[in-house]
Amino acid sequence: MLEMNYKEKISQVIKLFKFYDLSTAQVVQTTATTERQARKNLGKQSLIFIARIRLHPIVERSRNWGGYIHD
Repeated sequence: MLEMNYKEKISQVIKLFKFYDLSTAQVVQTTATTERQARKNLGKQSLIFIARIRLHPIVERSRNWGGYIHD
């Protein structure tokens, strides 16, 4: 059961999906958890899948290490 919850949690990661729209000849993008949901959000039939990019929260790194400041 724990393993199942872990897999469900991984699948809920929000990703950026990019598609090429044949009707407008432009790249469109949307965020979703699955490619199917992304296509549904855009509501278009003439899409060619281009890329899926996982979105991670931005965490600022500390530049102070051992009393020294690094740039």
